[in-house]
Amino acid sequence: MDVFVEDTFISGITTTIFIAPFKFICFAVGLYPTLEGSGFYAHFDKAFIVAFIKIYENMDTLGMITELITGDKEVLSIRKKHANIALLENTYTGNKVVKYNGIVYSRFNKKSIFTHSYWDYFLPLAYIYKNPKILLIGLGGGTMIMQLKTLFGNEIDLDVVESNIDMVKIAERSVPGIGKNTVICDGAKYVEEKICYYDLVFLDAYDDLNIPDQFLSEKFVVDVDKAMKNDGILAINYAMTFASSPKLDELINKLRTRFAVYKVGNIKAYSNIILIGSKHMAKEEIIEKIKNNMKIDSENSFLINAYEELSEA
Repeated sequence: MDVFVEDTFISGITTTIFIAPFKFICFAVGLYPTLEGSGFYAHFDKAFIVAFIKIYENMDTLGMITELITGDKEVLSIRKKHANIALLENTYTGNKVVKYNGIVYSRFNKKSIFTHSYWDYFLPLAYIYKNPKILLIGLGGGTMIMQLKTLFGNEIDLDVVESNIDMVKIAERSVPGIGKNTVICDGAKYVEEKICYYDLVFLDAYDDLNIPDQFLSEKFVVDVDKAMKNDGILAINYAMTFASSPKLDELINKLRTRFAVYKVGNIKAYSNIILIGSKHMAKEEIIEKIKNNMKIDSENSFLINAYEELSEA
């Protein structure tokens, strides 16, 4: 970028964000005429802009402005031709997010294990079984693993499959040690080799905003059914986008050939739907087991409320 254009851009940003509000405050308290007459503003403007440009020369412009406004500071990033994966930490709250091409793939709340987004709604299903065997397809930044390990410790047996090695590297920084339980491969291929093995399969595999096609196929539905125990449950995070919305009914119809299909109600998770595919348990039994085994408190009551509204998809 041309240096003059670059400096002019930064001058404009500086004036808009800092200098103009400062002058407005001076005007409001009656100091503007006095300072203007003394030539203060001319020197102030120049000094402030020069200082801002010096900072800019040693930092990424967009990243600096974003951090300044939102508080999100980049902790680690991996940039490649078609993907930019970044771990960000908010300097104001301590909360963290993992973004893939700008899309939030994981969220960590410093004050709670709950995010009040779609990851939370998988968790009650683990209370249905004693020492459940769980498969997570799609690591993201590690939110769900952190939640499950915090809630259940060694009471669960968790396998994780992720096809993107760079995502594992980012997740390792989010949740140290997470890579030990992660197999690097295509999750659809992985389930082909498992027979009557898992109590729960959680599908959260994405490429940008879309579930890869292999997970929407009839073959995957058959394979994942075979990979699960007789009373097993499949849970799918389905993001509603312009591309995916028309495919939802098609996926539900495929799931119905092997499962009773439900959706979790009352989810305030933007445009995500949690689909539940149950091999043998009716929704009433699912709800009853969750309520009997999950200790309800003020922090997790929203999850119980959502499952009480479990309905046929």
